[in-house]
Amino acid sequence: MTVLSEVYGQFGNTRYQKVYNNDSLLLKSLNSDEYHDLVSGDGIMYYHHTWAVLKTTFDQSEGLKEFWKLISTSFCEDGTEFVATVESKDYPIFATQYHPEKNSYEWRIPAKRTYNSISASQKFINTFIALCKKNKNVMPEDERKKKIIYNYNPIFPDMQISFAQIYVFSEDKEIKELYGGELYSESNLR
Repeated sequence: MTVLSEVYGQFGNTRYQKVYNNDSLLLKSLNSDEYHDLVSGDGIMYYHHTWAVLKTTFDQSEGLKEFWKLISTSFCEDGTEFVATVESKDYPIFATQYHPEKNSYEWRIPAKRTYNSISASQKFINTFIALCKKNKNVMPEDERKKKIIYNYNPIFPDMQISFAQIYVFSEDKEIKELYGGELYSESNLR
């Protein structure tokens, strides 16, 4: 079964999300005004994609339904319904088709900058951070110092790309062997 389907025109703010399950870590973090804006068509979340898991695909996939709890969907301009938010049934994992970080941190795009859109974005980010902090694994200090983001120089692309900065990481031997070749190249980002 092909899981991803190509969708068209999903750039910018969505019209609304249809909620299937309110028992959600992300949705519980929203106040009533933010929740209303999410589901009523105010378009507080920013989408930027051409591939999505359709609602019909999710409904037909026992594997997806077994692992994921469907939280919400959204709709393409042509009415095609696609999965917008899922959370694992058994693990502290969630996934969004939209970009909660864009409202607060990417200023080259037409994301909403309302109080509720910034607040909802921050609450989703805080939920993610709170889940990460539950992990008690700690990287050894010497390893952490080698991998910390401040050791890398960002690329600042021209104004036609929506990202304000991009980090390109060199691949180590293990990654190349695992994935069978080059994953990243600066030329792929231009």
